[in-house]
Parts: sequence; C-alpha cells; structure tokens
Amino acid sequence: MPLPIIAVDLPLFVRFTNDPWSGEGFRTQAFALDYAKLREAGVEAKRPWAGWLAEQVLLGLHRERMKQSVFVGYHHGPDVVLLRFFSRSDRHFIECHKLLREVLMESGAGVCNRPVCPLVLLDVEESAECSRLFPLPEDDKPGVLVVDHGCFLAGVCISFKKKEADYIRQHPEKYPDYELVPTEEQGVLSIGRTRVSYFNRFACSSE
Repeated sequence: MPLPIIAVDLPLFVRFTNDPWSGEGFRTQAFALDYAKLREAGVEAKRPWAGWLAEQVLLGLHRERMKQSVFVGYHHGPDVVLLRFFSRSDRHFIECHKLLREVLMESGAGVCNRPVCPLVLLDVEESAECSRLFPLPEDDKPGVLVVDHGCFLAGVCISFKKKEADYIRQHPEKYPDYELVPTEEQGVLSIGRTRVSYFNRFACSSE
C-alpha cells in the first residue's frame, strides 16, 4: 500500500439524526455542484476535477480557522456532485462557498444516509492534521493506482498499467474523471502567500 490508511469514525465528527423527511442519517452541510462546470474547472487547471475540488476545500478550511474537526466527502449522479461537510460545527463553510461559487448551484443543511467518496479530513481534536483522502484500492494488483471519479464509478480506486497511467498524466484534459493516487505522503498547496500542508491518506470506515 503506497499510502497510510486512516480510519474515519463519522460519529466522532458529526451528529446522527432522525429527520422526519429524510430519515435517519448524519446531519451535514451540503453543496450541490454542477458536474459539467467541475469538469471544466479541472480541465482549465490541468488536473482532475476531484483534485481541483480538494484543493479548494483544503484552502477554504484553512481560511475557516476551524475549532472542530471536519470530514468532507461527495457522491453524485449524472449532472450534480453533492459535496458533504460532516462536522459538529454549525458553520456554513463560507470560505469554501466563496472558492466554489463558479461551480456552485445551491447549498444548505441536509441528512446524509448513503456512502460518500472521501475527499478531505481536518482532524482538529486528535492530531491537528489535514489530510487529502482517497478510497481504498479495489484489489492488490500491481500497477499505478487511479481513482475513477466518474458518475457511474465514483470513488473507485483501481490499478492501471504504467503506460496507461502515464498517458492519463500527460493528457489530463482527456481524462478529467481520473486521478492518479500520489505516492508521496505529504503535500503542500501554495496559492499566493498561502501555504497549506497536508497528508495523503487512504480512508476507510472504522466500522
């Protein structure tokens, strides 16, 4: 396994609720994002849209100066990516909202009762670390690990042959849904004078 694995225990981050309209689930703040515009943003930035999205979330949480932990994941259909913020904080994540306004359709509180693809974890209470998260690989086949963020296989991590992965790396505009899993454990996001350090981790449920 090229990266360490971190177990995410959602009840530590967010309240469980029983909503009369949505049923049982975790209370989250949700951003509905335009899938087509997300892909365009990724192509313009010459990276996968999920990588671009994670960078905006990392920067936004850095600006939020959070005092409580946050787990961020997504799920989507053909046209909309629903970004979920799991936290006991009552914040509306305005800084992330500002950074994503060009792809944002609407936002609001809601109940999540389905799996999400892990994206970012800000652990304030335990480790004071920020992590960029990737789903666990589907198998242990040799090769280069790639996450398919496409609408039919969202969050699936599979092995590609090195030649195939190199082609994806060299032509990101052709494969905006495919993201190569980094082999470096640490990363730094630099935008202007702002530097955000983070760790690359695979994520799994603690259950």
